[in-house]
Formats: sequence, C-alpha cells, structure tokens
Amino acid sequence: ETEFMGLTFHVEPGVLIPRADTEILVEKALEWMKPGARVLDIGTGSGAIAVSLAKLGRQAQVTAADVSDRALEIARQNAKRNGAAVEFVKSDCFSALKGRKYDMIVSNPPYISEDEMRGLMPEVTREPELALFGGADGLDFYRAVIKNYSSALAPRGYLCFEFGMGQDAAVCDLLRRAGYEIAELKKDTADITRAVLARKREEG
Repeated sequence: ETEFMGLTFHVEPGVLIPRADTEILVEKALEWMKPGARVLDIGTGSGAIAVSLAKLGRQAQVTAADVSDRALEIARQNAKRNGAAVEFVKSDCFSALKGRKYDMIVSNPPYISEDEMRGLMPEVTREPELALFGGADGLDFYRAVIKNYSSALAPRGYLCFEFGMGQDAAVCDLLRRAGYEIAELKKDTADITRAVLARKREEG
C-alpha cells in the first residue's frame, strides 16, 4: 500500500508506484477543473490520478484508460476502496476514444529515454518497463497523446502532462506546434519543472 493525495492505494508488480511528484500534476488539475468537468486519464496504472481527481474534484466525471488488463483491475480495486466513481476503458496512447469529448485530459506517460534507461537505479528498474520507456528521446507518448487525443478535447479544454527532469522545453514545444497555449508550468519541491497545463486554442 502507498499514500497519494491523502488516499491509500494498493500497488503491486505491473503498475508504477505513484510518487509525490505526480501529486503536483493532480493538484494543478484540480485547481483548473470546473465543477462537473469531463476528465480523461491516459495510462492510469494504479488509478492514482483518476481516483484522486474523481474523489477530490467537484463532481468530476472521470474516465481512466490503460492498455494493461492487470493495471485496470488494480485501478478498479483502488477506485472501489476509495469510494471514487471512475469509468475504466482499455485503450492506449495511440488510439482515441471515438466520439467522446473531454474538458481535460491528464497523463503521466512513460518518459524515460533510451540512454536514461541504461543508467536507472536498481529500485527504478523493478518498475514495469511499459510505464517507464518513452522511446529514443523519451517523448514518443507525448507525441501520440497530442496527435490522437487533441480531437477529443472540448474547445478551450486542457491537456495536462507530467514529464521528466529537463523535458519541459521539448514538451512545451510539441504542445505549441500542435496549437496549444501554455497555461501554467509547475515545479516540484526540488525546484524542477515537472508538469504543464496547456489550453487548446479555439479554431479560427
């Protein structure tokens, strides 16, 4: 068991252990969410982000997606134990939930690059590779979410990402080139920029 956002979560091999850095993403999302917001969490893992948003948000309608059946099972258990109403869907960063619109999309995608994977600490290598490896430069999943899910955002909707140390400029560049405005960047307790909230520009 582990604590996250004041809630208790069950974790086991197959899901990433939620960390304090990710609480920064959740706190910012909660600040910017409107009451009753439709929210999508991509790559939910243990369900920490989705369950926290559903439990602590103001009547948020939360959907959580993951490609792993085991992760979805664990996330469902965590939603139940915390009394959070979350819809769970099997999907990955490369496929869109067709016909749906969300006011906010949140994700802590895999962001460790090929070079960084080789030098990981032993305690990190015990985490599932699926939740860590983000391609050669660590940005594959950011590109995939921006490309495949931007159409699922409502006008002026928000796309919220956590990212690794030193990736803020690259992630913000991807967002701007895709037509987003950077609403806010957030640093962690070590003064490292860890999260971004970007607003979808209105067409025209």
